[in-house]
Amino acid sequence: MRVIDVKVSDQDELLLLIDRIPPVETLEFRKVRIDNPAAPGYLYVAEQDGYVDFLFQHDPGHPLHGQGFNGRQFHLRLDDGTAETLNGPMSASTRTVNQNFPELAARDVVITDSRAHFDDGMVTAAGAITAALWDELADRVERMTEQARQRMLQQMIPDDDAEIRWGTGLEPDPDPAEVLADQGLVLLSGYGYAIPHGDHEQEVGRHAGHADSLDDPGLEIDLP
Repeated sequence: MRVIDVKVSDQDELLLLIDRIPPVETLEFRKVRIDNPAAPGYLYVAEQDGYVDFLFQHDPGHPLHGQGFNGRQFHLRLDDGTAETLNGPMSASTRTVNQNFPELAARDVVITDSRAHFDDGMVTAAGAITAALWDELADRVERMTEQARQRMLQQMIPDDDAEIRWGTGLEPDPDPAEVLADQGLVLLSGYGYAIPHGDHEQEVGRHAGHADSLDDPGLEIDLP
């Protein structure tokens, strides 16, 4: 198994993209007896390149014997050179695995060999990996997160006013009024267009004259 990519899912789970999920026929399993009165049987555990797979076969006569995976058969190779066929086994848990094989320190992950499913996050296949591989991938995710943070910081461009602008790396936009002034124009507030500076001064003077006349105490106004 080769890990191609890794990220943290929206559910805060470690999501792995691998080249392929190893078929059970290619793995070598260790077998251990589980004497749980409520669910006696055998636990089968395999590890390959940090990938951990496990199955549990209930004893014959138990109500759950043969009920897992729709009764599918699994042909396993064991580490002692023998082979066994499991009939409808159940999956187990990393807790049970670690109780019996503590050296693995298996951790739960979400796993896929589909790039499309990895990218869109639509992955529901549960898997497990060793603690050693988990630590290696966690370091990789941390580095990726730090690199993303550094890229974000590089996009924060300080303005002349010591404000922070985001996202483009462009210089701050110039003041429209200053641009128009350089062209001898004045922006009329509330009208959305500009006129020559000289015309603006005349317009301002005309309105100022009207204002003075209305304030002139000597101005007589005939009311009807």
